[in-house]
Amino acid sequence: MTEPAEPATASPFEAGLDEIELAPGRILTASFIAALVVYLLFLLSRWLAPGEWEFALEVETEVAAIEFRGEAVTQWRVDGAILCTAGSVTLPDDYRLENARTVCGGRRWSGWRVDQPEQVLSITGGSTAMLESSNGRLAVSLRTDAASLGEYAAVGAVEPVALGDSLNLFWDTAGSGVSLTFPFTGATTLGRAVNWSDPGLLRSGSVSVFTADESADRRTQVDDAELMLGDQVRLAGNAEDDIWPKGFLRVGEEGLIEAVAFGRADSLSIDRYGESGYDFRPGFLARVAGDPQIAFWGSMLVAYMTVLFGLIPFLDERPVARQHAVGRAPALRWFLRYRQR
Repeated sequence: MTEPAEPATASPFEAGLDEIELAPGRILTASFIAALVVYLLFLLSRWLAPGEWEFALEVETEVAAIEFRGEAVTQWRVDGAILCTAGSVTLPDDYRLENARTVCGGRRWSGWRVDQPEQVLSITGGSTAMLESSNGRLAVSLRTDAASLGEYAAVGAVEPVALGDSLNLFWDTAGSGVSLTFPFTGATTLGRAVNWSDPGLLRSGSVSVFTADESADRRTQVDDAELMLGDQVRLAGNAEDDIWPKGFLRVGEEGLIEAVAFGRADSLSIDRYGESGYDFRPGFLARVAGDPQIAFWGSMLVAYMTVLFGLIPFLDERPVARQHAVGRAPALRWFLRYRQR
């Protein structure tokens, strides 16, 4: 009588294979879903949170206004200007204008014209400047709430003289060959709201938005926009963090004010005729593409997904698939044999 055959016993290696069940696959799937949800929430928080961008403006305009940064002194070359001073400011009589009332526009003003080169105007912080160019004539009005808006000096002709709270300057730019450059640090407004009484307008320009990186060579452009005739653009400062727009204004023989300004802010204010003002900022896709944290964690999520998808063959319930997967992975085959010792 033949004895019944003993059931075949699985080898230690096959027993190790049988220990691979679907539970680890479910765990990895759940972890992937959790990681994806966390990343999407992070993406949403970055979108809703106020961000900072570097705005770059390049504009041609007939009117510009600047509010100079506090506790800073800005120097401008004002060669060839007619100076209209208010108060007790006195320059040498050789430079006094006889027709000051006509040129400066009233009795409160005293008119002066210094023909010497290297005339320097030192403007204290907190002062404001309004520049208007029309019909070949440039007018600059400076005002302050303090007692003095700064000093005026002409090298070799006029020693530094303290100015009052008001100063107007005029240039005849048409055909004069004059070229003036005015650097500034402070809140900037380019253009004016369109109205019937003030003809000065922003002519044209463009806005570019860059990532707010401390290193200029690492900034990336994320968006841009064209400005239209009659737009008004405002780039404000942040007094708490002492962050202010910087740039310069250039006025040439053609009379237009060419403005270049850079500033860091969450948005740029643009007023357009016939529309309510709006804050220009990068769109969703531009903000996502330009955010280094989103890019970093997105790449980490992609790497994590790659690892998970690479483990899927090892978590298949079918023995053949498991055997095939293990056969292709010497490290896992060694690990299973080591566990059976």
